[in-house]
Amino acid sequence: MANGEKRPYPGPPSIKSMRRRIKSICQNYTHPWDILSELIQNSVDAIRRLEDADNKEEGRWGIRIIFDYSTRTIVVSDNGSGFPGKKWEELLSPDGTDKGDEDKEVGEKGVGLKFCIFSSGKFTLKSMSSDGRFEVEIENAAEWLDSEVEEYLEVVDNLDETHEDKDKPEKYGTTVIVEDFSGPFHEESKHMDIFSQTPETIRYWIRTYTSIGQVGEYLGVEAQDSDIQVLLVFKGDPPEWPEEEEEATEEEPDIGGATEEAATEEEPGSEEKPVDEDGVEVEEE
Repeated sequence: MANGEKRPYPGPPSIKSMRRRIKSICQNYTHPWDILSELIQNSVDAIRRLEDADNKEEGRWGIRIIFDYSTRTIVVSDNGSGFPGKKWEELLSPDGTDKGDEDKEVGEKGVGLKFCIFSSGKFTLKSMSSDGRFEVEIENAAEWLDSEVEEYLEVVDNLDETHEDKDKPEKYGTTVIVEDFSGPFHEESKHMDIFSQTPETIRYWIRTYTSIGQVGEYLGVEAQDSDIQVLLVFKGDPPEWPEEEEEATEEEPDIGGATEEAATEEEPGSEEKPVDEDGVEVEEE
């Protein structure tokens, strides 16, 4: 300490230290379905927050999931409470979270969006909330994380605090777009790339490992489930898995009623049929 002057301690983290912290977060996610689990949990939490604010119109709540094989893109939209645009830098920092101690919230880590950001080629979040209309784009985060560039990422963000819908809860909602997804981060899981899975497997994972499926029961929130309609849409060409030879002594395994066929060409404008938490309607484009 020069001349006995006081200085801040500890100082701001270096870029190298920041990368190490972000990698530590991402390495907590070891399964290919984790991105679906995190994004869907955020949507369910947002819906429950708005529902708690006495917005209980029957049949109102919905989550739409788009799974695009051609661009390795996952889109999750909901009509919940929206993302607080005024606090986005704080919430999207490595240690940031808006998860409190509310019993009804499913999310535990509160860092799922960081995982989505730093495992994508482009991350976009669009939202309408009581803060106004907000949008942020972050590009090349996965590439930056694996580099040694001594510069921070540049982002594009916009918050319209005077938007006419900021005081209309029925207009609230969030859309998260994760393009060119590259997770998971553990070598033992890379052979289970999510975009190498069939629509049938993706549907089964959503029903089994996310808060709109069976996992809510294990988290102790089954008595508080909201009436959420869910729509799952597939785009692009799904993988073709080779048919396995059947042995006379073995039967086809039961994987929880996931019986949809692989994606095929359909007429545009086909009718969407969302259903509630007891099942996820699948559309393939």
